[in-house]
Amino acid sequence: MKINKGDTLEEISLPKPDGSIFKLSETKGKKVLLTFYRIAGCSFCNLRLNELNNAHLQLENLNLNLEKKVEERTSELRELSQKLAKYFSPQVYESIFSGKLDVKVQTKRKHLTVFFSDLQGFTELTERLEPEVLTELLTQYLTEMSNIAIKWGGTIDKFIGDAVMATFGTPVSQGNDAQNAFECARKMQIAMNQWSKERAEKKLPQITHRIGIHFGPCIIGNIGGDQRVEFTVLGDTVNVANRLCDACKKFDSQVIISDAVAKRLSEEIKSDFEANFSIPGRTEKIGIHKLQL
Repeated sequence: MKINKGDTLEEISLPKPDGSIFKLSETKGKKVLLTFYRIAGCSFCNLRLNELNNAHLQLENLNLNLEKKVEERTSELRELSQKLAKYFSPQVYESIFSGKLDVKVQTKRKHLTVFFSDLQGFTELTERLEPEVLTELLTQYLTEMSNIAIKWGGTIDKFIGDAVMATFGTPVSQGNDAQNAFECARKMQIAMNQWSKERAEKKLPQITHRIGIHFGPCIIGNIGGDQRVEFTVLGDTVNVANRLCDACKKFDSQVIISDAVAKRLSEEIKSDFEANFSIPGRTEKIGIHKLQL
C-alpha cells in the first residue's frame, strides 16, 4: 500500500506469529508500536549495559592482578635493595641509587681525612680463640665502630681483617671533616673503654685498639674493571694514615693524628708532639700528635 504525504491512517496492521494480520486502530496501533519500541530500546540498552558491566569487571580484575604483581615486585626490589645496602656505606649507597654517582670507572683528586683503626693483638687472638668466638668478637667490634664512624659523617671504605678504613669528605664533605674524624676517634675510644669494662666483668680477654688519622690529597672514585668496580680512596694520604695507626704500638698511644689534621681542628688538644716523624719508604717526614683520649 502506497502512502502519500498528507495521508492519514485509519488502521494499523501488525503481523501475528502464525502469519495472519492483526489490525488495530491508528490510536491503539501507535500505542502498541510505542510500547514495542520502548521494550526493544530497553532490551538493547540492558544488553549494552551488561556488556559494559562485564568489561568493567574484567578491567577491575586485571587492575587488581596488576596491583598485586607490582606490590610483589616492589617488595622483592625493596628486599634486594636492603641486602645490597649492607655492601655499601650509606653515603655511597645513597649516591648510587639517587643517580649522583655513576657506576663506571672514573676518579678525581680531592683532599680528604683518612681514618684507620684496628684491634691490638689481633694475631694472638686469632690463634687463641675458636673461629666462632673470634667471628662474634670481630662482628661486635666492627659493628660498633662502623656505627660511630657513620654517625660522624664517615664513609666506611672497607674492612681489612680487624681494621676499619673510613674516609671523611666522601662522596661529599660534611663540614669540618678533620674535626668529625677526630670526634669519631674520641667516641670510639669511649665505646672501647666501656666494652673493655664489660668484658673484664665477664672475665673475658681485654680488647684495645689504635687509631691513625691523616689529611691530604687523594684519588677518589670507582676503581676496577669492566665487570666490577669499587668506590674507594687511593694515594699517599691513605698510606700515611695506615702507618700512623701502626705507629700507636711503637709509641704506646691510643691515637696518632698528623699535624695536618691537628691544624684543622676547631679545638685545642693536649698531645705529645713529634715534629719529624719518619715513615718507612717515604722521603718526606711529617709532624704527628700522640694522644690518650
